[in-house]
Amino acid sequence: MAKAAGFRNLLVHQYGEIDDNAVVASLGRLQDLQEFVRAVLEWVKAGVQHDAS
Repeated sequence: MAKAAGFRNLLVHQYGEIDDNAVVASLGRLQDLQEFVRAVLEWVKAGVQHDAS
């Protein structure tokens, strides 16, 4: 997930020149984001179950 964070920083804070080809290529590598979403969903579900008891 560190690579995704670094890429996000590049895009948001404009560290250097943005390479459109690199942005398009990164769309094929969304595994980090998918893992993050799964982790957040598990955390939310655990919190909801914990609050409901």
